[in-house]
Amino acid sequence: MMKKTWLASIILCAVACLSIHAQELVTGPPADTALTPVMSYALVGPYAGQEFDSAKEIGDAPGGFLFIHELSRNTAPMITGFDQLAGEYGLLGFKGFTLLLADDRTAAERRLKAVNGSLRLRNPIVLSLDGAEGPGNYALNRKCTLSLILTK
Repeated sequence: MMKKTWLASIILCAVACLSIHAQELVTGPPADTALTPVMSYALVGPYAGQEFDSAKEIGDAPGGFLFIHELSRNTAPMITGFDQLAGEYGLLGFKGFTLLLADDRTAAERRLKAVNGSLRLRNPIVLSLDGAEGPGNYALNRKCTLSLILTK
């Protein structure tokens, strides 16, 4: 079930620029790029204790991935906002996954346990099994704090 990206990439980035001039950051695959598997692990929620392919779970439905490069208090409102939108549009078939990118799986699982407990999301954050860089074919920019990829 290959899917195409819906929007070139909607970028949600909060970055400290070292230069005086702000530079445009691009993250995510170009429009009409076929999606590849996004291997994930869920600690809680409907997929608790399972490794699964988030892209396959979206299937033919419209959907989105919110990749978290940096988890902080500043990103929490965006994460909860995406979760609320995914819940509301879920009635129309939209499926969304929020994925934490991290190098150390054990530390990330401990952190996710605490974060999912405090944020109380409808669809808890899951761990990307592709490390801090995320899935290779998704061209995620490490300078971004968050990357939102929408699919159709």
